Amino acid sequence: MPHRLLINLIDVAERANLADAVFLAAKGKRRRAGVRQFLAGVDDHLNRLSDSVLTETYVPDPLREFVIHDPKRRTIHAPTFRDRVLHHAIILQAGPQMDRTLIDDSFACRSGKGPIAAVMRAQHFSRRFPWFLKGDLASYFHSINHELLLERLNRRFKGAGFRDLLRRVVSGFQTRPGTGLPIGALTSQYFANLYLNDADRWLIARQNVCAYVRYMDDMICWFATKDAALNTLAELKEFLSEYLVLTLKPGSQVNRTACGISFCGHRIFPGIIRLTARRGHLYRKACRRWERRFLNGEVSASDLQNGYASAYSITKHADSVEWRRRRLEQHMLDEI
Repeated sequence: MPHRLLINLIDVAERANLADAVFLAAKGKRRRAGVRQFLAGVDDHLNRLSDSVLTETYVPDPLREFVIHDPKRRTIHAPTFRDRVLHHAIILQAGPQMDRTLIDDSFACRSGKGPIAAVMRAQHFSRRFPWFLKGDLASYFHSINHELLLERLNRRFKGAGFRDLLRRVVSGFQTRPGTGLPIGALTSQYFANLYLNDADRWLIARQNVCAYVRYMDDMICWFATKDAALNTLAELKEFLSEYLVLTLKPGSQVNRTACGISFCGHRIFPGIIRLTARRGHLYRKACRRWERRFLNGEVSASDLQNGYASAYSITKHADSVEWRRRRLEQHMLDEI
């Protein structure tokens, strides 16, 4: 495990670090009113943010709440742009240390990893081992215990001021007293990824676990026998409850790898990767959007082809050629 890293508040509040954080926080969002307002007076805003960090008076702003359907209903709590800048400033300093703590086969929020790499790794293990256990945590972000999270952060970072800043960020949102991280904050993603690292290491240390992959709160283990998978499922439930105050969803699955695993928008078999219904729906929706624009005269045939190419990116990592060909044969453009 990496040694604890000393981070001082001046490292976070230093102007170059905050400037980099502004660039990252504003990327793709410069047209939003809150971003434009912040950038219009960026020097004053950064001076006030820096002063609040250095004087240890920073208090998070109230979060903006809204609901999305992706496809299931999720309540998002989005920080203000000022707070997003600070979150990026924190992660610029602390992110690499958190990354070094994680196991190789944890794939969320990490450079060079991501969902597609997780899918490919999962297929690699599905070709080698006959049984799997797939677990998904119930209300994961909203169930994270603040005290336990801060304890894990304190294992990795020194600096009383920085630790207190992390405490202020974490305690700025609660689903119930001392519990919960907001879905929609950059720091939440990194903290939630780190929170499960103890479970990762507990699983890979077990002799009957042949392989393991995690993408945020989606966990898959592979086994030589069904009994080994069932025993691990029972013990994992106990470990998560006792040490992390977390609960697996009732639908946790033990099955043969030949039956397929749904993971990161794909259906993974040892010899093929298919799209899940959700990802197929996203592809069709993207195609229809571009086709409507073409029929309405808003875009050219060349633009339509580029739109198809962008929609293809949703499906390109699956074995989807025949599926897409059937869609084109069955779907007439002039019927939209």
